[in-house]
This record gives sequence, C-alpha cells and structure tokens, in this order.
Amino acid sequence: MDINELWNNILNAAGETFYTKTRLPFTYEKTDNYKVRILRQGSYVGYVNKKDIDFVLNNPYEQRHVYRDNMRTASYALAIYETLYK
Repeated sequence: MDINELWNNILNAAGETFYTKTRLPFTYEKTDNYKVRILRQGSYVGYVNKKDIDFVLNNPYEQRHVYRDNMRTASYALAIYETLYK
C-alpha cells in the first residue's frame, strides 16, 4: 500500500475510535486533505498530517523514540498507522 492509498483510508476512517499503545481511546476528524485533528474525550490534542504517516510508512521498524523525536503526536500517528495499514 502506498502513502496515497493509506492516507485515503485514514481520511475515510475519520470519526472511528482508535487506541494508542497504552489503550487510550481517541478519534479524529478531517481538517483538510493533508491533516486530521486528533480528539480525546471530545477535546483537541493535536494534528497528524500526511507527512507524519509517510514517515512511519517509510520507517516501519524504528524504535518508538525515533517517531517521538520527529513528530509531536507520534502515539496517535502510530495507532492510526498500525490499525489501518494492512
């Protein structure tokens, strides 16, 4: 699956419940074609953009700290990626 197909899957899954590695539930909503807004318990916590997902897609075996060093919302990006990348 390439980044465009994966990103389309992400946009289509807006509003569904996802879980971080520590089982924290969250949802997201599409803000534009390149960014989704992350919500926890109805409150905004940050954004995940297409570039973040592309980074994860191209570096799937990195240790978690590498993702955290490269993006503010890494736990959410990883949860979305791990759920939707099949």
